[in-house]
Amino acid sequence: DLNGNEAGRDRSAMRYLSKVQYGNATPAADLYLWTSAPPAVQWLFTLVFDYGERGVDPQVPPAFTAQNSWLARQDPFSLYNYGFEIRLHRLCRQVLMFHHFPDELGEADTLVSRLLLEYDENPILTQLCAARTLAYEGDGYRRAPVNNMMPPPPPPPPPPPPPPPMMGGNSSRPKSKWAIVEESKQIQALRYYSAQGYSVINKYLRGDDYPETQAKETLLS
Repeated sequence: DLNGNEAGRDRSAMRYLSKVQYGNATPAADLYLWTSAPPAVQWLFTLVFDYGERGVDPQVPPAFTAQNSWLARQDPFSLYNYGFEIRLHRLCRQVLMFHHFPDELGEADTLVSRLLLEYDENPILTQLCAARTLAYEGDGYRRAPVNNMMPPPPPPPPPPPPPPPMMGGNSSRPKSKWAIVEESKQIQALRYYSAQGYSVINKYLRGDDYPETQAKETLLS
């Protein structure tokens, strides 16, 4: 850790969060413990931030107690925002959630979930490339993934067609628009003119050549 550029550097200013414990089994009488401590401490939940002390094999659940030393990142760098050097020298490799219910779960420290952080490490720039969440059963085995994704919602319905134009003032009677089409083009014209608000009629409804005025009175259903 202290070879090369790291020799002689002061790394004591940087602080790394390693553990958060909450859920005391014995409640405290005070809401805020500014000046007092709870009578007994038995935390039920522990969130552990691992910086390389434990293995990162997804098939092997890590232990609650740290086993190795912290690992150094390949691209350490410094911040000087506060007027002195703050050296960033570590990478959080995983976040572990432990439950402490020995009577219910059979052991004091039970791993229930795990966030694995994978990096593309090099001396120039290290980037986070993957984050995987794993769940564990009470016996330490990984829980089988469950597809809880909801199906995509159906597409919204098309907007309603605009109302037909009105005749004069406040009259509620729609204005009539007519279109006379040939029999061979009936289907195409029916779709087109109906969308335009026309009342489509058939010029050769019975095979006879009706006059235009007579054809207007025979509407297609």
